[in-house]
Amino acid sequence: GIVPFDDEYKLSAKRVFNRAALQNVQDQLPVYLRQHGFDVERGIQESQHKSLTVPEYKAMREDLKKVTLQKREMQAELEDARKRLAELKPRDQQEIESKPTFLSKDKVVVRKSDLHDLESRAAVSDIYNQQQNRLKLDNQSLNYQLLEVKDNNYELSKKNE
Repeated sequence: GIVPFDDEYKLSAKRVFNRAALQNVQDQLPVYLRQHGFDVERGIQESQHKSLTVPEYKAMREDLKKVTLQKREMQAELEDARKRLAELKPRDQQEIESKPTFLSKDKVVVRKSDLHDLESRAAVSDIYNQQQNRLKLDNQSLNYQLLEVKDNNYELSKKNE
């Protein structure tokens, strides 16, 4: 505790704690604390950096929560799509029976059931691939946003300390 008496033994915080005195305390206190076993560092001297207000800090925390939530939702959606793809029964290891056509060497004839199965699998696969690509891009974007917000949050936390 400190009682701010000036040289004339008058109680006066305004005369004792001027800018120069406070800077002197900020310079000497970390040295004293290090000598007594504390791991502290002096802050940045004469920093022109402005501290955040409480509403600004809370807004940053809310942004961080939103981005984290969006990332979780995207990951859940991707996992859902993977489960739906896995639910498709794997085809038997048998090859699809095909016969060459009479007039064209590049075409074959297959059973309707095999053709329908292949078409449905191709459609699901296309949808899955589109979703996966979109989710990858969204996930990359959200990861970038999350890193920015975390970095900003870390800097702000350090400044507030």
